[in-house]
Amino acid sequence: MIAVHTGLRPGSGTKSNACFILSGDTDDSGIRLLSDGERQGFETNSVAFFMMSTNKSFGDLSFLRIWHDNSGDGNTNSWYLHKIVVTDIHTDARYVFHCDKWLAMDMDDGLIDRIIPVIDNKECGFETAFSQQSRANVTENHLWLSLAIRPQKNSFSRVQRLSVILMLLFLTMITNAMFFQSSDDDTVTPDTVQIGSMRLSLKIVYVSFIGCVITVPPIVLVTYLFRNTSAKVVTKKKNKKNTDTKEDNDNDDDAIMTLTTKKKFPHWVVYIAWFVVALAVIVSAFFLLLYSMQWGKVKAEEWLTTFILSFIESILLVDPFKVIIVAILIAFIMKKPVEDEKLTVNLESVKRRAKRYQPSENKQFIAFRLEVMAREGPPPAEVMAKERKLMMKQKEAKRAFMTLLLHIFFVSVLFCMSYINRDQRGYLYKAHIDSQLYESSKYRYGFSKVSSSEAFFNWTKDTLIPLYYPTSEYNGDGISVVDKFFVGDMANLRLGLVRLRQVKVKKAECFTKKLVAGHYCAKNYNEEREETSNLCDGCETPLTTDAWKYVSSEKIWGIPIIGIYNTYGGGGYIQSFSNIKANTENILDELSNMQWIDRQSRAVFVEFALYNANINNICYSIFLAEFPETGGAFNWVDTQCFRPTLITSATGAFNLLLSIFFLIMVIGRTVTMIKGIRREKLKYLMNFWNILDMLIVILSIIGVGLWVAKFIFTKKALGLYADNKDVFINFQHIVVWEYAYNVLLGFLCFFSTIRIASALGYNKRITEIAYVLKYGASEISGFGLQFFIIFSAFVMFGYLIFGIALHEFRNLFVSFGSLLNTIIGRNTLGKMQQAVPIFAEVYFFIYVFFVVFTLLTMFAAILNNSIIHVRSSNKNTQGEVGITDILKGTFTDMLGLVGIHIKRKGKNKSGYNYKGDSHGPVSSAKVVNLVRETFADAFQEDTLVNQQKEKGKLKHLNDFVIQKSAMNEYDRNTCTPRQVQMDFYR
Repeated sequence: MIAVHTGLRPGSGTKSNACFILSGDTDDSGIRLLSDGERQGFETNSVAFFMMSTNKSFGDLSFLRIWHDNSGDGNTNSWYLHKIVVTDIHTDARYVFHCDKWLAMDMDDGLIDRIIPVIDNKECGFETAFSQQSRANVTENHLWLSLAIRPQKNSFSRVQRLSVILMLLFLTMITNAMFFQSSDDDTVTPDTVQIGSMRLSLKIVYVSFIGCVITVPPIVLVTYLFRNTSAKVVTKKKNKKNTDTKEDNDNDDDAIMTLTTKKKFPHWVVYIAWFVVALAVIVSAFFLLLYSMQWGKVKAEEWLTTFILSFIESILLVDPFKVIIVAILIAFIMKKPVEDEKLTVNLESVKRRAKRYQPSENKQFIAFRLEVMAREGPPPAEVMAKERKLMMKQKEAKRAFMTLLLHIFFVSVLFCMSYINRDQRGYLYKAHIDSQLYESSKYRYGFSKVSSSEAFFNWTKDTLIPLYYPTSEYNGDGISVVDKFFVGDMANLRLGLVRLRQVKVKKAECFTKKLVAGHYCAKNYNEEREETSNLCDGCETPLTTDAWKYVSSEKIWGIPIIGIYNTYGGGGYIQSFSNIKANTENILDELSNMQWIDRQSRAVFVEFALYNANINNICYSIFLAEFPETGGAFNWVDTQCFRPTLITSATGAFNLLLSIFFLIMVIGRTVTMIKGIRREKLKYLMNFWNILDMLIVILSIIGVGLWVAKFIFTKKALGLYADNKDVFINFQHIVVWEYAYNVLLGFLCFFSTIRIASALGYNKRITEIAYVLKYGASEISGFGLQFFIIFSAFVMFGYLIFGIALHEFRNLFVSFGSLLNTIIGRNTLGKMQQAVPIFAEVYFFIYVFFVVFTLLTMFAAILNNSIIHVRSSNKNTQGEVGITDILKGTFTDMLGLVGIHIKRKGKNKSGYNYKGDSHGPVSSAKVVNLVRETFADAFQEDTLVNQQKEKGKLKHLNDFVIQKSAMNEYDRNTCTPRQVQMDFYR
């Protein structure tokens, strides 16, 4: 007896004709057709039984060779074979041939002919045992999936499974309801995301999961009772009057195989299980109704959300977890293959069926079959190669499409993370601070007016101090002690004190001592010229003693800052404000009187941090006044806002969920990259997209490190403020971590978006563009070098002529950008004419003639030549299988599920796609099936004629035709298909 188990994967079934050779220690079966003459192929998750007889024993079976002719239509030509179990009905010996591979040209290794060795029944290895156990558990223990893929001949019926699912749903409802207490005011759960009428929060997710876990024990109990209860024995009364020959034959068929079950509970136990189900449903519904009377609208919506989440978790988490854990434990401990329910074969029934075949004619059929099948095998090598090439193209397109979907999901997660990380209210926060301190008006002395040391101190006294130390509300009312730690708008809390930091240069000798005799010079700032010694030794400065002592950047977490004129170090001379307004005013007066800012000063920084609890944002501001060696002052402001923590709102919880998805995908891409490098070695780096994937993985890992660093330093800085509020808290390094993280997110979004373009390689137009650039690469590179030389000459010449007078040519980099803007139509000819009236027109005319007209025309000619060559070479090129074709095929398959069938053209172009009709090519399988059907009909008619002649019911041959037609009509209307079809070979 042969049991053929087809896999569970989508598309596992086949309509192709399968053949096999069964080999043992002493002999083999020869080529046999794996068909009973009526069944067409094998369906997904099916178990087909066949009977095979031999003239002699093969001994202990050793291997099985099996193949098919790839003749199925469309996706039914491939076959995923799980295993084949061969049972010797004489000795009860059982041989398992475990395959778990595709017999397909476009899957796995592309083979449709496999040799499968027999496995050891006692110990088959972890991988094989896990594969079989996971398959058995999915079809048996996964409550939801088993409705559709329930094992054949299983005592746990679909009605019982559906009732258990109903019990599960009601128990889930009541367990979730118990977590929601009555509430009169319908308070909303904190950190809630509302999508329509559904509300999501961490509490809701937790309740849904716990409720799902609580329902597991009663469900397992009821499932165990249903599964291990014996079926009810029904005694059929034999109808003595019915002596119809076909009924006798059917009764013989039914008696051939019987299911031998393990010892189970009596049948009356099933009524206990039904009682438990009914009790659980009724009680849950009753108490659920009582709970719902106490809820308001908000609680009801939250409960509904938890129930939906529990339903999803039961399908996607709890049941799969049970399946995997049980499969791993059994496979790891026992390492034995799954033992199917045993079928007992009645040998007497088999013998009676075998006698119906006339010996002489049956021998003729066997001889004919052996003659035809002796030369039968898989399709020819050239046909298989052509089919494999086409199917590999289709498979590659499908893989590219799935990769495209994964990249789109990855990019979507990155976009969401980037959008959430940068609070859109941060701009308004920054604009508010700038309007209060930087912008000037008729009524406010803003930082933009600072052009000297006197103006700087005036700004601190007249603008900064009143805003930073409020004394009353906007309506004149006094403020409380707690409100004194807020700034004037009463919305932003001061995080520490304000700090003044100054960098100085050392005194140096002047270039011309005679002209400035007795006068020292202070040159431009750099690290070598920075003043680091203590100043004003012996001066009476009781309030500003620390302002004259140099502090290195390492001690204050300082980093260099790039201003408008120069870049300045992170150390310097530091003076912090006080928490008391009067003391701060005295400090500023002392600094001003002692000329803390002098000719050696090159930059003065005003640094402070504010926290807005309404939007959970920290804003760190730096107001920089630069005092260059040329005199005067430049002012520069930098305000950066960031979130100190994540999980403070529903948006933060969503960002945390996105971060988890991001980490999972990064780990997956890292594993894929490592496998690719180990498999392809240095060839992996020869592919541009592989290099881009590697860059994305590296940047992602760096991004995780930056986020962790920012989180640690932020927590440390906030801890310092909590310990002592009378010190300055430096958030500058945290701003740098935040800025680096945002820049890295930008690069990740850019590179990931470019990575999606890899799928465009399956688009004909995009492919042509790539080929055009590739064909003209040498000429384009030569032109690029020529363009760079000529363009650089114009840039340098323009810088030398207009650099002194025009802002657009103040340095080489800006001059480069200004001339590039001229190419797209944005020129500064008017300003150039004002700076150098006559020469500007000549310069601009020569530039436009040589660069815009000549060079760009040359570039267009190079591209046109490449386009003509690529299009002419692609005329006779066969089109590739693209993603569009895959999308069309998927859409057609989806329509087919609802009964709308669209005929596909050119599905299989190999010419070796055998159809199951009379117009297809001739094959050995068809010949054998046709001869078998012919002999079977002849044998059946002769047998019936002889039997009815003996009984006297048939007097003329025409009577048999009439009776046979009536029987066939009866079969179509009343008889059910036989579950097991017999196939006898002599």
